[in-house]
Amino acid sequence: MNTSTNSDFTFAFQETEAADTQAEVIEDNLEFGEGAEDFSDKSEVVIFTNTFQIRGKIALIPGARLTDYILGANLFIAVADVEVRDREGNLILSAPFLDVHRDHIEFILPADIARFPGMNS
Repeated sequence: MNTSTNSDFTFAFQETEAADTQAEVIEDNLEFGEGAEDFSDKSEVVIFTNTFQIRGKIALIPGARLTDYILGANLFIAVADVEVRDREGNLILSAPFLDVHRDHIEFILPADIARFPGMNS
């Protein structure tokens, strides 16, 4: 690949390569827990599936919309500091981490606006 540049000119493919490299470094750092506070915001959410109420935290880029996060998510969504309850509100389990299958989510919302009977605030 041609990587020559003029001091006043940068080719578009070089900007893309630089952005890709930066994204890979950020992703690698987040994967190993380095500097995660700098790149993500742990947003507390409430997730309802057909069977469960799940309360936990997901890593959002600061300023990102929850809707955009869900639309761009892979098959599973990583949730930290999790409490799983049945639909009546009885605690089933708590865990430091849980993957939630995106296709099983009926609805998801920020925990700070959720007020449901049987869910701790």
